[in-house]
Amino acid sequence: KRSINKYGRLIGNISHYRPWNVVAIDIIGPLSNEGEKAVYILHMMDMASKFSITMENEETNRERGLYDP
Repeated sequence: KRSINKYGRLIGNISHYRPWNVVAIDIIGPLSNEGEKAVYILHMMDMASKFSITMENEETNRERGLYDP
């Protein structure tokens, strides 16, 4: 049975045959408890291998390398 709901569907094909060819990036936040600084989470995922990296950050405009401490 086919769904008649067309919301949320992608149009066309997204090919992801090689690792790191297509990457999904999302910023999640602000996450905070009362009286604490807001925390943001940067999530990156390789669509071919489903390899996922998350980073915690207190500022969204902070310039920082992926592997910097």
